[in-house]
Amino acid sequence: MQFAVPGEMNLGTLTPANTSPIDVDYNHMDEEGGILLDTAGAVASIKKLALALEEGQLMWISDLELDYIAVIIKRRDAWVAVPIKATRTDKRSGTK
Repeated sequence: MQFAVPGEMNLGTLTPANTSPIDVDYNHMDEEGGILLDTAGAVASIKKLALALEEGQLMWISDLELDYIAVIIKRRDAWVAVPIKATRTDKRSGTK
């Protein structure tokens, strides 16, 4: 799965704001390929983690199979996560 990196981001050390992932559906995208954060799973995750979304935040997102670090953007009154880097370590189990 290939996603566009917004702007000229430095992909060196990325530290997401959350320590547990936001549950997402990678097939639920806007026209520009951002992952919409309005599904029941994403909304429940955001609420459970007590996250206040802000433009430009880095967040850990997952569909329980693929994990990404994503930048949060607001487009057309909708919060979207734009995946920028796949994580190689499963943070939940600590395995690669």
